[in-house]
Amino acid sequence: MSQNAYVDEFLNRERVQYVDIRNALKSGKASMFYADEHGVILMLKKDNIAMLAADSAEFVKAHIDILEKYDGIIAHSMETAEFLRDHFNIDEKYFECCMQMAYFGGPIEIDRPNLEIKRLRMKDLDYVHKHYHRVEELDYIKYRLRAGMYGAYYCGELAGFIGTHSDGSIGFLEVLPEYRRKGIGSALEAFMFNKYLSKGLTPYGQVVMGNEGSVQLQKHMNCVAAPDIVAWLFPEV
Repeated sequence: MSQNAYVDEFLNRERVQYVDIRNALKSGKASMFYADEHGVILMLKKDNIAMLAADSAEFVKAHIDILEKYDGIIAHSMETAEFLRDHFNIDEKYFECCMQMAYFGGPIEIDRPNLEIKRLRMKDLDYVHKHYHRVEELDYIKYRLRAGMYGAYYCGELAGFIGTHSDGSIGFLEVLPEYRRKGIGSALEAFMFNKYLSKGLTPYGQVVMGNEGSVQLQKHMNCVAAPDIVAWLFPEV
């Protein structure tokens, strides 16, 4: 069996759990590094980050020499994430568990009076940095602005924004308090969902565990949750 065949077989085991890996391969964001019947290791091309899917910690242990070369690892189960956290002695600050959620429907009509969604520019960097509190690193926000972030203008005023993370997940969603409960968050998500669908990709995001408001929004958008967590780990920070 070829490595590509192993990748297909493994990723087809669960469509939501591994939707990020499928998208990354399809879009060219990631390249396959190693695969067998027990797991898959890919590399995000523009970042020194591994995407890991494995059926047990035994696969991780057998290939830890490969994973040690990366600055970050995206693990696709609690078992493998906890093994990596303990192996690298990673501080909790650099170990983040998320619920992966994906949308499998069709294009969504956006009907919001007085709302215009358009691409943000580098001049909006300080605005995003000021209002989005889950990412502190200014350079990373700048990196994602260049990749494409979009602002919601309500009656001409910038009321919120959305973007993507380096793995391809939809994120950076923020609506200023005074503009909430106007459907702006769902309009921004629908806008991004439609962009992904137009490229033949599955829209998905990763909600940090405990962020119940975001979980409810994804459910409102008819997203489906993965059965296990997805964790981001940064061993050398």
